[in-house]
Amino acid sequence: MRKANQRMSAARQDWYDRYLFWCRHGWHLVCCVARFLAALGRVGALCGLMFAASAGAQNNDAAYVPEALEDWRQWALHDHEYRRCPFLFNSAATQPEHFVCAWPGMLEITASEDGGTFQQAWTAHRGQWVALPGSAEIWPRQVTRNGQAATVVLRRNAPHVWLEAGVNRLGGSFVWAERPARLPVSAQVGLVALTVDGKRVAMPRRDEGLWLAPDDDQRKVRDELTARVYRRMLDDVPTRLETVFELSVGGSVREER
Repeated sequence: MRKANQRMSAARQDWYDRYLFWCRHGWHLVCCVARFLAALGRVGALCGLMFAASAGAQNNDAAYVPEALEDWRQWALHDHEYRRCPFLFNSAATQPEHFVCAWPGMLEITASEDGGTFQQAWTAHRGQWVALPGSAEIWPRQVTRNGQAATVVLRRNAPHVWLEAGVNRLGGSFVWAERPARLPVSAQVGLVALTVDGKRVAMPRRDEGLWLAPDDDQRKVRDELTARVYRRMLDDVPTRLETVFELSVGGSVREER
């Protein structure tokens, strides 16, 4: 009986020693395993990014279509040509408004007492209509696209011109008996260079259109640009990195590079 009790006590001590070992070293082992899994997650994320980049590069080229279905390509893309255009990063890329098929350059406008001119370059990823400066009452004249005469039509109470895929350089003129206070400009246009009566307007005013006012009463301001970058790493599987850019811009209308 005494020997049996000794064997039971030794077994109990052995289990107790194992328990203490896992209490002391088990958490360290768990952390090592977690770090190993996180490393695997980073490798998986890197592979995913490489695969996405490869897939994106392939999507930029013509997608492979079996020869038997090649004749159906245009039919399948009918009314869905916008899917070939870049899409907004924070959208689901499922609706036409999520895609940007035409990107405007700087709009240069010169205004005087009896008329004005405009020039602008657009980059189009497919053929589509874009709005010109002006309205049904202030109609653009002598409109050209890449040096050739272009047809202007009224759509949604604004003059529009058709763009072909590629770079389209637009130009035209205005004639008025009295200079209007405001010239309608598409909200899609971000950069505007305005010259009124031979003087450059440093800060064009846009309020339901572009104000064609001289720069005499505008205070000169210094061009400023401040950029702050915030990053947060989420220790997850896979590891994620969130980046936020905060820009503070002041001064004249310009393009920063």
